[in-house]
Amino acid sequence: MYHAALRRTGRFDPPEDAATLAALRSLASRAHTLLDVGANVGKYTHLFLQAAPGDARVFAFEPNPEARELLQANVRDSRLVILGDALGAESACRSLWVPVDASGNPVSDRPLLAGPSAEERAVAYEIEIRALDDLVSEGTVPLTPPILAKVDVEGHEVAVLTGARSLLAAGAALYFECEAKHLERAGTTPETLWSLLVDAGYQVWGMGAAGFVRYDALDAQVWNYLALPSRQADGDIAKAIESWAGGMR
Repeated sequence: MYHAALRRTGRFDPPEDAATLAALRSLASRAHTLLDVGANVGKYTHLFLQAAPGDARVFAFEPNPEARELLQANVRDSRLVILGDALGAESACRSLWVPVDASGNPVSDRPLLAGPSAEERAVAYEIEIRALDDLVSEGTVPLTPPILAKVDVEGHEVAVLTGARSLLAAGAALYFECEAKHLERAGTTPETLWSLLVDAGYQVWGMGAAGFVRYDALDAQVWNYLALPSRQADGDIAKAIESWAGGMR
């Protein structure tokens, strides 16, 4: 009911600033394939579907069954495919631990693969992890450029992109989380994630005090970034997005 009220009043957007939402809408409006990796209850999926062209396909990945149930209720569209797989470097079956609050309610935006600490309470769900490259090769997720992917998987971003070489090779625009404590809990580092993108030919943008700026190194105070193929980059984010879309067609 709470989410329905937000949708009716036009307030079901992600919690980003206005400039970031505008950039995401601009990218989505030019994309043919959109991926929401770590879709949770569907706020980014909803944003993508609002902005995407009529012939676009949107794939939302959410392995947490409680969050996925809300996602299915919140976002209904013939262009949408909801998948219960988690994306990773290779196929595996794992336990997904979902923390619970003091009242025993699951906290859907903080799932863990590493398992809870001794101080944390959590419930476990058995999930399947798939490499995006395998889903692409078997035809489950066809990638038609231009491609926009949002990746927010609580520190497992390196694993997702390691198994998604086809996404990087296609020059997808990436909106991703890079938060040190989550990455370190997953056994990696922000620098590893950054190097993976730079080695794939990307330049990275983030929201600075005066708007989007290019970052050559990680800023510990910035958690969310936008990565575009370096050949498409420009000094202005709107021009860079326009160049990206034109170069991908």
